Formats: sequence, structure tokens, C-alpha cells
Amino acid sequence: MRKYFLILALSFFSTNGYNQTLCLGNIQLEKIDYKKISSKKGIKVFVDSLKTKILNDTIKFNTGDLVNLNYRKTNSKSYSPLIYIQMYSYKLDIIPGKLVEEFTDEFLYSSKIKKIIVITPENAPKIYGSIGERGVILIELRKNATVNYNVAGLFDSKEYRILNNFTPKKNEINIRN
Repeated sequence: MRKYFLILALSFFSTNGYNQTLCLGNIQLEKIDYKKISSKKGIKVFVDSLKTKILNDTIKFNTGDLVNLNYRKTNSKSYSPLIYIQMYSYKLDIIPGKLVEEFTDEFLYSSKIKKIIVITPENAPKIYGSIGERGVILIELRKNATVNYNVAGLFDSKEYRILNNFTPKKNEINIRN
């Protein structure tokens, strides 16, 4: 039996700054290199490893590396995968360590996670474009998981329906180009 997944990617923005939602239905993940983790033990091991890597990566953060590319805040020395939780997208290489720690403290607990899908850096850009150049981690939370999505610099714009932390707010629009 073929497995089909519906993936909602909020990652492409036009040059005018409006959010474009890319809905990908009937993606055959068998043709894309990915890893699905759904066992309690597998999730715990993966989450512990991811948390360690993410927190160690915060040493690399430098505000001088931030650039505004097509109305999207990015790091010229990108090192973070796109982390997609429910309908919220996070890049952790564009925020300082304190906000990264806030993110890990809120989301990276195996008891909150139902399933993880990891898409490799080789294949993620085929689906997510340049924002997925370091890979994509899709995290599905348990129904009873209590979380606050407004962490890690999340920009929740009701006007454009942007639910990510890499679209600059109006007062950040003049990041070095």
C-alpha cells in the first residue's frame, strides 16, 4: 500500500512580501529520502539528540550574518533545518540563544510529540525551496500537548496569515541586504 501524506508548507514568499501557501497533496514520500519516527523510544532518542545539537549550534549565531532576502529573514551562514510544528515554521539560526532555549523548552519533550518526519537536505528543497536547504523536521504533537507557539520570535500576522519566525516584522525590515 502506498503511503500518501498531505504536507502544508508555509515557506514561499513572493517579492511583494505576501505569504503564499504551498499545499502539496499526494506527495509520494517513498520517492523522497525521509525518515519517520513514531515509536516512543525513537522519538526520545531523536529529540534528545536534536535538542543537544540545537543548543550547541547557538554558539554559531552572529547578528552580522542575518540578511533580508525576499522579505524573509535568513542567515548567510545557515546551519539550522526548518522545523515545522503543526502549522508553525521555525528557523533557529536567525534568533539568539535565549530564544532558541525558549523554543527547546517549549517543544522538545518526547511526551508532547506523536510523530516526527525528517526530510534530508538533499530532498527538502524540492518541496520547501531554499528555506529547506538544511533539511526539514516535521513534528506532529499529541492532541493533549499543551504548548505556546509564540516562542522563538514567532511572527503571527493576522493580516498575511504568516505563522513563522523568519518573516521580518515592520521594524526589522531594514536588516542588511
